[in-house]
Amino acid sequence: MIDIHKLNAFVAVVEESNISRAAVRLNMQQPPLTRIIKNLEDELDTDLLKRLPRGVEATEAGKALYQEALTILAHAQAIPKRVQNISKAVSIHLEEDGSSSLIDSIINEKNDIVFLRKPAPIGLGLTSLHVLDEPLIVALPNNHPLTEHPDAIQLLDLEPYDFVLYRRLAGQDLLDLVQRLFKKPHV
Repeated sequence: MIDIHKLNAFVAVVEESNISRAAVRLNMQQPPLTRIIKNLEDELDTDLLKRLPRGVEATEAGKALYQEALTILAHAQAIPKRVQNISKAVSIHLEEDGSSSLIDSIINEKNDIVFLRKPAPIGLGLTSLHVLDEPLIVALPNNHPLTEHPDAIQLLDLEPYDFVLYRRLAGQDLLDLVQRLFKKPHV
């Protein structure tokens, strides 16, 4: 792989048409710059410069490399700004709260995105997009009869047992969902 410093040195030599002036431009001595250009020619296995009595000029291969080098150096020079722009544009802040508070944070433009367990109410100017289905888990003691159940437990299987749900404030959506499911005629 060609070193970007070699490309920068090559561009300076082509633009100055003189190795000594290019060395001054690059704040280095002429002999190391000559070695850099020679190494680049060896690496590419071609002559890049035609030596003239008073300077140098790019060969056809050198002209092609010069154009490529300009593009590569421009991209390389733009990398820090692109990275900084991306890092400034993306900020992730995680906050845990109830659904109504999270919806208010969207309406009041405090947050850009929130995750909810149910769609946002209609008429608030919000769009809800389904992201995933999440299983409802039942925690049981190891010796509970349902632990020997060969398949997934159905809500109907829980009917004869007392169980505890989230407090209304902590799990309003889940509490509402489970109560709604148990009010259905088949449950």
